[in-house]
Amino acid sequence: MMRGTEPTEKNPFDLEKRRAMIRAEFPDKEQVIITDFEDPGAELSVYIGRDVGYELIQLDEQTESISATDIRKKLYGEAGKEYDPNAHLKVK
Repeated sequence: MMRGTEPTEKNPFDLEKRRAMIRAEFPDKEQVIITDFEDPGAELSVYIGRDVGYELIQLDEQTESISATDIRKKLYGEAGKEYDPNAHLKVK
């Protein structure tokens, strides 16, 4: 899932750019589904491990240990590609 956010120094790309970057690496729409959501004025709690703009709650240790980086590495591996943690720095 993705949501549109204002670009920051840590996350400099808008929603469309992030979607395009993911789709460029994983063109098979059946293998990787990209869903975005909007929440204008909604009261929404997303269960997260760190603050990204929604209500922060305390998760159990097992859930807290889930790593998006590890998930990305697994997806790259399953697609026969090498994961590059600095790929976002190479995008123009």
